[in-house]
Amino acid sequence: MTSENEGFLERWSRRKQQPEEEPKEAPQEEPAALPEEQAEPDEPVLTDEDMPDIETLAPDSDVSPFFSPGVSERLRQKALRKIFHSARYNVKDGLDDYDEDFTLLQPLGDADTWEWRRQRERLLEREKERERKRLEEEEEKASELDAQEAPLEAPEDTEGRDDADQLEEQPEEK
Repeated sequence: MTSENEGFLERWSRRKQQPEEEPKEAPQEEPAALPEEQAEPDEPVLTDEDMPDIETLAPDSDVSPFFSPGVSERLRQKALRKIFHSARYNVKDGLDDYDEDFTLLQPLGDADTWEWRRQRERLLEREKERERKRLEEEEEKASELDAQEAPLEAPEDTEGRDDADQLEEQPEEK
């Protein structure tokens, strides 16, 4: 059924259409009994009421009873949180860059760096630019107010004068 000149897609299509062969099942062995199951069945299962108070746990306390199947997940988490917040487990390794407190910087004194001087110059330039723009805006507003308050001058009536002049120039006819 396989030919040597069969292409990749033809081979893939043929293999896709063939029914899948199910793997032969290995005979199932019974799993070995777990050590917990081999323990004495007469041991009582610990519950939340049997656990000590969370506040009484010390860093070296045994928390293994909290992993009993009868103990609630919430109480187990509280016990682990209490233990791991102790100084024994809460150790900074010094490799973390953010361990240090950078809020308490020592003052540099009278040192004045080039960058600080440049920053001050830039701030002064910005402040001067803002003041210049503010003055320009005030001047524009003032000139607009002056233009609005100035009375409108009446245009000269040149036509009226011309007519009057023409009347005077014309001789009277009788």
